[in-house]
Amino acid sequence: MIIKDHLSCSRLDDLLLAALDVLGNLRFGAQVSADYLGAGQWSQLFDAVPGARVTRFEDLSFRRGLMEMLFPDRLELMFALELDGAATA
Repeated sequence: MIIKDHLSCSRLDDLLLAALDVLGNLRFGAQVSADYLGAGQWSQLFDAVPGARVTRFEDLSFRRGLMEMLFPDRLELMFALELDGAATA
């Protein structure tokens, strides 16, 4: 399973991510309220999944130019989650 989500390290990050969510989702009528997880919260979440192997991908490029200056790519991250006994394609 691939998970693309956000990483918040501060209250400012929470505000930036909320603004990014509104810009990206409101026009589609999607939910725009969220709780953004920090690194420790992500670890706790995955630790609660028995047999999970998690690969974390950081320093990925999602935006360029002004959008990257306003919303740094460090706010984004991806995980590859493998579960013991899960079927693979």
